[in-house]
Amino acid sequence: MTAPAAAVSLPAGRDDDERAARIWDAVDQEFLAVMGWNPDRQVVSFPQDHPLLGLRACRVSGCRSWARWRSGLCVRCEHRWAGTTGVSLAEFAAIPKLFNRCIGVRRD
Repeated sequence: MTAPAAAVSLPAGRDDDERAARIWDAVDQEFLAVMGWNPDRQVVSFPQDHPLLGLRACRVSGCRSWARWRSGLCVRCEHRWAGTTGVSLAEFAAIPKLFNRCIGVRRD
């Protein structure tokens, strides 16, 4: 079902562009809701668990990064796991990730 043109808010400065207006007219209102479209901020928030649009979270407990499809780990956790010996992926994923902030801090 296609949403009426008035139901979709056009991005600022684009309302005079007829091609963009036709595209926005064709966008389904339900699809915009699934996509997390915020017309005030003009931002789309992809739903993490959506089977086609989403990105998987890293399998490591407490990690907030997006995972690669092959391993289910983010790049940093994949690198950390590669540095371990004798730890299975399941065991590694169960170990909570520690977050350290050290921006602008020198080690002496």
